Amino acid sequence: MKRNNLTTAVIAGIAGVAGIANMAGAVNLNPDGLGQVLIYPYFTVNANNQTLLSVVNTQNAGKAVKVRFLEGYDSREVLDFNLYLSPYDVWTATVFDTGGINLRATDGSAEAAVLTPDESCTDPAIKHGAVGNPGIEQLPDGRNFAAFVNSAYAGGNDDGGPEALSRTRTGHIELIEMATVVGPTLANIKHVNGVPPGCKAVIGATGGADYLTPTGGLFGTGSIVNSLAGTLFGYNADAVDGFYTSTGNLFNQAGTIAPDLTNGDNTGGVETSYVFNNGKLITSSWTLTSGGSIDAVSSVFTADHIYNEYELNPASGSVARNG
Repeated sequence: MKRNNLTTAVIAGIAGVAGIANMAGAVNLNPDGLGQVLIYPYFTVNANNQTLLSVVNTQNAGKAVKVRFLEGYDSREVLDFNLYLSPYDVWTATVFDTGGINLRATDGSAEAAVLTPDESCTDPAIKHGAVGNPGIEQLPDGRNFAAFVNSAYAGGNDDGGPEALSRTRTGHIELIEMATVVGPTLANIKHVNGVPPGCKAVIGATGGADYLTPTGGLFGTGSIVNSLAGTLFGYNADAVDGFYTSTGNLFNQAGTIAPDLTNGDNTGGVETSYVFNNGKLITSSWTLTSGGSIDAVSSVFTADHIYNEYELNPASGSVARNG
């Protein structure tokens, strides 16, 4: 039995003893790696690194997912879009340094950007979007990309930190399942011979009867790759399950800040979380009117100590930061 499956079995046994019929009824960090929310803890494009990411839909259902990139200084958003996953779909993308592209500087001050070789629908369109649409540019080889922006921490949104685009070069990624997709919308986004037939139909979508309650089943991975140094550091995305089990869905139009981690609801006005600590179940309830949803998510990551291996080597882009 694989270790993660064994861990799941142990937790399931503890949950049964505790009288918990459905772990998905509360926010929990799923040890099997499947969830409604995926947290990719780190991306970087510094020191010749790129960050590769993937998300897999393990269910026979279409999914509408919010993809959000947040910079590392103050977790301000630098890019978001809506992603539509076909049943059993895999979506991949690369976060890279735009230095030297379209007359940008090559001194490490240029912003990060994302490109995808994948045909899965995005809103706004990235791979097949028209160059000149807001944020869409093109590499010399003809591939489209979406550049990260500083509007959430510069100008009127100044948070006291640096306003430079270089701040977008490291951070983390959130994927939040907004809805399962059925009906004509599913027909538009479902791959036929590897290509969905109706991506244009979901550009600017505002929701409707085809968008149902999210059901989870997503997992993902990230890899920080430096082809010049010959290094690769891989990780699994942390999977949060039980985030939203209320009626309706979390769908929001592309370009809006919602949904984010404040929008969960699994107990009708209260967000409940389950945390196992040395074999003991800790159940907590968080009032949504007091921002409880994000507190519930934070609770499943709570730890007295963190043990890990790490490297501090400027050649690989890993350096110590004071403060």
